[in-house]
Amino acid sequence: MKQAVKRGNQRPCDRQHLPVDPDDTQVAAVSSDHFSALISRPAIAEVVVFIDVDLVPGHARTVTVEPSMGWPDSVRSRRQPSNRASRPGRDSSHRVSMKPGAVQLLSSAEHCENESMTRFYLHASTTTIESYLSRVQQAEELNYSGLFVADGQLDVLDPFQLIAASRTVTSRITVGTAATNVVFRDPTLLAGEAATANQITGGRFILGIGTGDSNTYTFGRKPTKLADMEQATRDMRSLLSGGTVDSAVGPVRLRYSPGDTTVPIYFAVDGPRGLEAAGRVADGVMLGSGFDLNVIESARRLLAKGAEEAGRDPESIHVMAAGIIYVSEDGETARKLARRRIANRAHHNFRLSLESVPEAEREGVRRFMEAFDISRPLEERVPVELISDYLVRRFTIAGTPGECIDRVREMLIGVESFLLTPPEYAWQEVAQMWAEEVMPHVT
Repeated sequence: MKQAVKRGNQRPCDRQHLPVDPDDTQVAAVSSDHFSALISRPAIAEVVVFIDVDLVPGHARTVTVEPSMGWPDSVRSRRQPSNRASRPGRDSSHRVSMKPGAVQLLSSAEHCENESMTRFYLHASTTTIESYLSRVQQAEELNYSGLFVADGQLDVLDPFQLIAASRTVTSRITVGTAATNVVFRDPTLLAGEAATANQITGGRFILGIGTGDSNTYTFGRKPTKLADMEQATRDMRSLLSGGTVDSAVGPVRLRYSPGDTTVPIYFAVDGPRGLEAAGRVADGVMLGSGFDLNVIESARRLLAKGAEEAGRDPESIHVMAAGIIYVSEDGETARKLARRRIANRAHHNFRLSLESVPEAEREGVRRFMEAFDISRPLEERVPVELISDYLVRRFTIAGTPGECIDRVREMLIGVESFLLTPPEYAWQEVAQMWAEEVMPHVT
C-alpha cells in the first residue's frame, strides 16, 4: 500500500499521511462525476493529485488537473494567487495528463504525524548556455524543487535569458534569480523581466533580490539602502499585480500579463535590518548566514518582528537556509574541497558585524576578514588556511553521505528548505550524489 504526503504551507506537525484505500477518502480510479460527488464530503480538506508515484522510489509528484478535463475548480485552487507566500517548488503543481489511479483525497480528520517536508533547491553561476541547460534539466530529473542562478554582469550569463531558455528543457522545476539587485536594474525593468520570465516558464519563476554584492563594489557603486529595496519591492509587486507606480511622467503600469500566477519576491539578506525588511515585504528569504540553528532562530525572530509591524503572518514567509555542499565517500576530502568555496559567502555575512559569531571564534574571523581580497577570483579571495573549521561547519554541509544526512536532520528543527551551492568544478557530480545519497533519507 502506497502512502501519500499532504504538502502545503503548514509547519511539520500539520501534515497528514493517508494510505491509498479506495473504500475510504482515497480513490483508485474515478470519473469526473464520481469525483465531484466525493469532494463535497465535509471530511475532505484538500485535493492532491499524484502522478507516476513510482517513477522515482519514495518521491511522489503533485500535479494539477487541466481545466479542459472539466473537473471542479477546487482541484485547481492550489494554483490561484493568495495573500500568503505561494512557495513555488514546495507544492510543485504541474499541468500534465492524468492517469487512472492517480487521485487521492486528503481527509482533515486524519491524525497529524511528524514527517519531513524538506525541499532542496540548487544555486548556480554559469558562463555557457550548455552548462546551464544541462544543470537545470538534471535538477528537474533528480527531483530538486528549484534552480536559482546568480546575476553578475561581465562575470556570468544574464539570468533572465537563461531562465527563459530553461523552458526548452524543463516543465516542472521552479527557476529564479539568487540574486539580482536594483543597483543596476531599475525596479520597473526588473518587474518587466520578472513578468516575462514568469509568463515564459508558466508560473515557475521566483524573483530573488539583494542589496548588491561583488559587482556593486567592482563598479564603484554602493549597495541599495534597505528602505529603497523595500520601496522597490512594493513598486514591483504593484506592477506585477496590475497596479501603477509613479514616475517622472506620471503613473505607469505593466502593459502585459505576468501569467496566471503571482511572482513571489524573495530577499537575499542576512543582517538584522535586512531580515526585518524582509518580514515587512518579502514572500521568502534566502538566508545566506549558513547552517547554524541559533542563527536561523535569531533570523526567524527578526522576520517575525518585521512581519508583525506590517500586519503580516510570519509563517507565510518561506525561509531557505543557503550554503555550500560537498558530498563524497571521503568526508575529510569533501570538507577540504568545500572550504575553498565559502570565502565570499562568509565575507558577505560578516562585513557589517561579527555579532552572530561566538566569542571564541571572533579573532579567527577577524583575521579572515582582514585578508579578504574582493578583486581576486571567487575561490582565491582569502588564503585557505584562514578559513577555520568554524566557518566550514557554519557555511557548508560537507562530508560523507551519512554525515550530510545527519546535518540536514539537525537543521530540520529550524528550517525545511535548503538553497544549496555545489562547488563549480564538480557541480553536477555533487548535485547528483546529493540527490541519490542524501535526499531519499530526509524527504
